[in-house]
Amino acid sequence: MILRSQLARVLGRDSDGVVITQVVPHIDFGYPAVIDYRRSTERRGGQCTFGGLEGFLAGKNLSLALRQIEGAMTSESVVDSLEMLGAFDIGLENDL
Repeated sequence: MILRSQLARVLGRDSDGVVITQVVPHIDFGYPAVIDYRRSTERRGGQCTFGGLEGFLAGKNLSLALRQIEGAMTSESVVDSLEMLGAFDIGLENDL
């Protein structure tokens, strides 16, 4: 298996046998959130990456939680709001 990433270049010959997993969909998939990520990144002249997509999705979750906070925004209210989000689709067409 040939790894075409910065990690492979850094590891050199030690990359043989390395297996990489990802926690986000492929950046070429047509899920609404992935399309939003690509558009946003390309509009700013950036390069789409799996790490960038992961951060984008995490930001969407945090943004949703922050909008639901009533009253003072504290560390505690942010955590409480995140915990109360429950199941929802952030644009990955999940079957909930």
